[in-house]
Amino acid sequence: MAGLKIAYAGLGNMGENLSVHLANYARANGGSLTVWNRSKGKYDSVKAELGEGVTYAAGDVDELAGADVIFVSVLNDAASTDVVTRLTAKAKGAVIVDQSSLNPKTSIALEQLAAKSGNAYLAAPVFGRPDAAKAGKLIQVVAGNKDAKAKVRPLFNIFARAVLDLGEEVQKGNTLKLMGNALILGVIELLAETYALGDALDIDPSVFQQFIDLFFPTPSYGAYGNKIGKGTFGSAGGFRLEGGLKDANNILNVGADLGHPVNLPTIALAKEHMERAVELGGIDMDWSSLSAVLRERAGLEPFKVKQDEPKQ
Repeated sequence: MAGLKIAYAGLGNMGENLSVHLANYARANGGSLTVWNRSKGKYDSVKAELGEGVTYAAGDVDELAGADVIFVSVLNDAASTDVVTRLTAKAKGAVIVDQSSLNPKTSIALEQLAAKSGNAYLAAPVFGRPDAAKAGKLIQVVAGNKDAKAKVRPLFNIFARAVLDLGEEVQKGNTLKLMGNALILGVIELLAETYALGDALDIDPSVFQQFIDLFFPTPSYGAYGNKIGKGTFGSAGGFRLEGGLKDANNILNVGADLGHPVNLPTIALAKEHMERAVELGGIDMDWSSLSAVLRERAGLEPFKVKQDEPKQ
């Protein structure tokens, strides 16, 4: 893949780390990387990590339209639709790799939009926290055109420990992403409930976390158990309540959206707790802050430690 022109739109917690891998790949293979972020102030904080030879788009995202492969990682369906619409207005023959977590119906619409202008669109959400992205240990999901997937597979291999291919029906990529996030949210809800019980009955949270780490040695139990046990919910390196609520809504609606309604009571309860957590501490906390609601309902102070002031 020598000389490949790569672009990345969206330098959030995930996009920043993946762009580092892509920059290294481009330098090693005679290619190029151009990055774009809506807030241009982000560029100053990533230049040292990305290294030499990276181009920073100064204007709109359509400056990336000349790339062969364009990665997209943005917050929600509206943002992704806006980015892909602007890209496909100018791009020809590009593969758009959308790593955003979206409603599967949106993936269908964006694939159709891309095809009309001679581009390919892949639904390519990932599993893993930003630290896993930095270490190159994500799980990459992908669905869409098989030729487009073959073109980008070498790029997936530089930051993913596994690639899960769901075939050519693009909506299946984000359906699997929502199913996986439902499992993670269910784990957070259960951790929140059991930690609230332990806190109410004066069980040492560090000992409970030792049990969790020994009996459930997985990233979700470990990372979110530690956050809940310590009561620290800064969103740096995590997943904000804003994104959690978006995903919860999509999880609850995806069955009906695709013609098969399914009752998901645990996710509905976790969504209710996240909504209350926003009222207690603001939308910028990590989604594990829903545990504050369980503490509140147990007659405890919602937060064990003072949280950062919510953004206005």
